[in-house]
Amino acid sequence: MKIAVCLYGLFNNRHSKISGFEGFLEIKKLIESHPEDTFSFWIYSTDLGEEAAIRHLYKTLDAKILIVEQQNFSQIMKGQGIDAKQFDIPSGFRSFENLLSFYYSRGKAIEMMLSDSSEGEFDWVIVSRFDSGQLDRYNGRQRAQVAAIGYNNFLERGSFYSAAWDQHNIGYADQWFVGSREDMKTLMGMYGHSLSYLKTGSDYLTHLKGGIFDSNSENEFSNERNLPEEKRSRSLLKLPGSKALNGHLMHKFFFWETELYSKSKFSLNHEGVALVVYSHSDYFDSMKLMHDTLGLYYNAFRKRHLIANNEGEWGELGYSVALYSEESSYVDRLIQGLVQIEDEVIFFNHEDFLLIAEPDYRHFLDALELVKLGKLDYFTFARGGIQVGLPILGRRSCSRFVNSISPWIFSIQPSLWNRRALLRLLEKHRGQNIWEFESGAQKSFRKMGLRGGFTTKRGKKRGQLHWDNPMYPYIATAIVKGRWNTLEYLEELQTVMRDTKNGFGSRGTNS
Repeated sequence: MKIAVCLYGLFNNRHSKISGFEGFLEIKKLIESHPEDTFSFWIYSTDLGEEAAIRHLYKTLDAKILIVEQQNFSQIMKGQGIDAKQFDIPSGFRSFENLLSFYYSRGKAIEMMLSDSSEGEFDWVIVSRFDSGQLDRYNGRQRAQVAAIGYNNFLERGSFYSAAWDQHNIGYADQWFVGSREDMKTLMGMYGHSLSYLKTGSDYLTHLKGGIFDSNSENEFSNERNLPEEKRSRSLLKLPGSKALNGHLMHKFFFWETELYSKSKFSLNHEGVALVVYSHSDYFDSMKLMHDTLGLYYNAFRKRHLIANNEGEWGELGYSVALYSEESSYVDRLIQGLVQIEDEVIFFNHEDFLLIAEPDYRHFLDALELVKLGKLDYFTFARGGIQVGLPILGRRSCSRFVNSISPWIFSIQPSLWNRRALLRLLEKHRGQNIWEFESGAQKSFRKMGLRGGFTTKRGKKRGQLHWDNPMYPYIATAIVKGRWNTLEYLEELQTVMRDTKNGFGSRGTNS
């Protein structure tokens, strides 16, 4: 695919004098992780002091670079009749002059790309600050890493992507955006719109005072935008005009004014983990649904593997397919698949462990770091059986299993694994089917001294010993005895199928 990249603004951020250099390394990593794509670069900046560094680095990427003197935005505001003194400047945030510069230089970088007829069409356009992947180091522990560009091969055409975070009630993270050429042409117009937002009686100010759409006055982190319409709060957050100087809010209002809001989807980049899904061609309808729910709720995995009996369409969709022999047992099939995968940390799923809502990013990140750092071999997002654990300090809703007294310590549910540890466990149970393995692995897990963790927070109870996981909300499982599990998950399946434009098909239901 052909990818256009538009970079803009100051080379470094206010936290670090080397963030531009580190951002360049992130850009290089992005290119290297997509060897099948062709990247072209356009750069617009007013950072005259860093011109030499910008040109030196980005000439290696054949970037087209324009570095000019900053405009006098205070004078522009005065000419527009805007008195910024009546607005509060949030602590650590930009003045309106800074915001105008941000919008203007971003628009100019996009304009450079649009006016360059020599390049033709692009499959995707990425618009980003220079300090890609850096801000999360300085913003405290975020529930999502919003600064790393969330581009991967699983983005859906026709959608406009920004960072997944927990503050959509207020607005959008604005470090980067990914969309089509036409999307970016729309985004380029934000500078002109923003000049009108702080004028007395503007639609933007009226909107804030009347109630911010898709917000919640009682819970600023509820992410109303990602809830079904009927479940969104009717108690909207209202703000005085003095609080209007907020780039996130301005983006939300501008996107609402344009078609970008309805096209918005969210993406994030979890480094160092690959999604692994076990399936069979008889269940590829559920695999399709799982793929679509990830696109809808959690586009977080740049690398995706499918362990299956044939490739189907999944290789074309970007999955790396590891084949197994149908004559093999469940355990042997997994071994055959996992030895074809090189990633050290995997997120293991079956095709019918379907997401039904957006996960808690921070919780997933906490669990992932525990496995990546080697502090745990395994972390399960299942809440079932009797699980005895000790809370892990600083990790939201994460506990460590007490192996000696937890009757049920291992389950075949969405789980993060050290791949080699999972293979060692599987080797103890060659030839077994799924039920024999899950039961027998409880003892093996303890004898091997494997270290496991689990989500402590419980949601709705299902059956005798199983609860929904509100931190990673999924259906466990969507298919029972070959039929859709409408007996336990009718409402959830109907919602997911409606939102992903899938249907029950010919599989039938068990209700």
